[in-house]
Amino acid sequence: MEFLVPGTPEQVWHAIATGPGMSAWFTPTSVEEHVGGAIEFDFGEGAVSSGVVTEWEPPVRLGYEEHGWS
Repeated sequence: MEFLVPGTPEQVWHAIATGPGMSAWFTPTSVEEHVGGAIEFDFGEGAVSSGVVTEWEPPVRLGYEEHGWS
């Protein structure tokens, strides 16, 4: 995907690749900000998707692999 959004690369990175940023517009999210760190999306009522950060190159690239739902 490709999107054009206003803001500096650092501002956009914060919005789309950090726990507080994603939590502000998506769903409560936690991210351990390093390769090998945990990432978790909490959709409520026990619906949680978790995974591991596979790429962490601020403010350019975030990659993660989902492990599934709990």
